[in-house]
Amino acid sequence: MSGESRLISGALYITALLSVFIACIAFRQRRSPGALALCLLTCAAAEWTLCLGLEIGVPGGGQKIIFSKMGFLGLASTPTLFLIFALAYTQQSHWLTFKNI
Repeated sequence: MSGESRLISGALYITALLSVFIACIAFRQRRSPGALALCLLTCAAAEWTLCLGLEIGVPGGGQKIIFSKMGFLGLASTPTLFLIFALAYTQQSHWLTFKNI
């Protein structure tokens, strides 16, 4: 692994760790508007960045594909969770029905 990829992987690992830290803080404040949605959003971002860091850090092509596929869960859910967070934070709960979600 080159020095540049180590630096990028390290930055992504730190980002994932900070996302988990923010998720823990948001979970403690889960009664606040949007806190639970923020917790889920940052968990998805943490999973995405962790898998991306692992994808960049591993040398084998097969392992890169596995981590790429694993990271897709966080990548695909982040926009939806961001919308849910924005609606919950602005207290537009009438849009957060089961049918709409």
